[in-house]
Order: sequence, then C-alpha cells, then structure tokens
Amino acid sequence: MSFVRDICAWAFIIVLMSIIIGPVEISVCTADQHPYTVDAIVEEQDTNLLLDTKPVIQDTQESYRSLIKKMNRQKPLMPGQIITKNTIPARLIAILYDVERTPICSEAILTTVINILLDELNRHKLKSVAMPLLGSTHGKIAEQVFIKLLQQSLINKNPAYPEKIVLMVPPGKLGYIKGAIGDYKNE
Repeated sequence: MSFVRDICAWAFIIVLMSIIIGPVEISVCTADQHPYTVDAIVEEQDTNLLLDTKPVIQDTQESYRSLIKKMNRQKPLMPGQIITKNTIPARLIAILYDVERTPICSEAILTTVINILLDELNRHKLKSVAMPLLGSTHGKIAEQVFIKLLQQSLINKNPAYPEKIVLMVPPGKLGYIKGAIGDYKNE
C-alpha cells in the first residue's frame, strides 16, 4: 500500500510541475536535474557575446595586435536579436543584455526577445525548448515579470510550436518559481 501511496504522491508532484498557458505546456526543473530531451535550448547573451555563466579562456595562435584589430571591427549585435544555431538540439541565443547601457536589460527588450523567440521556435517547428528565466540571470528583472511576459506572449501569439517549454531554474528557487507559475495559471 505504501508503494501505491508513494507513486500517487510522485505523480501529484509531476502534475504540480507542469501547467498549460495558451497552447503550450510549461514545466519547471532545475538545470542540474533537467530530465527532458528537448529540440532547442535558449541561452541569453549580451550584444558583444561576452557573458557566460562559465567563462572559458582559450589559447590563440593570433597575435595580440591581430586580435585587437578584429575586436575593433566587430560590431555589437542589437538587443532583441535571436541567433539560431542549427545544432542538435538547436541553440537559440537571445541577445538580451547591453552592458554599455544602464540598466543592461529592460522589460521592453525582454518582451521583444520572447516574441521573436516564439516566432523562431514556430518557424523552425521546434516542439520543445529549455530556457532559463530570461532577464534574471545577469539583469535585474524579477522572475515573476518574466513569467508574466511569457504568459502574455503565449496567449497573444497562440503559436503551434513549441508545444512544451521547460524553464530551468536555480535549485534554491524551484519552489518559488512553481508558485509564481501557479499564480498565473488562473489568470
């Protein structure tokens, strides 16, 4: 009997981790316990492609002078752009931050990024995507603001794709984010 009770409790937890917003199922998990196979992964980045959660310094054969010339010729990307890399899974790099501005991220740019991101996922017919809580990693946008903007975009766009979005959150915020998503479930 305890086995059945444990299975029922486990199934109940899974149901709490997933809701439907518009036509899309939203699930929440921690990045280190990501149990899903997805068609695409979203990464957030700045206009110069400098930000990273785990910076890697690579050796180069180029001279210092050559590297400086390349850096001076490189033009920054525009906030709101999405770079799509055709890998498996596909990588969508959301240009969300501009470190030369204060604040480095805004709700307007985040809204633009979410809308363009949904368009790209729909255009490439990507059924499932994993993404962080955009705007909250390096920016100062509250997680619940991202959730509300995502909800509004999903309802307004009503896209055929993606069918599933997996939000990857820091381990300490899993319960908080589940609660925040649950708050928007009934809106």
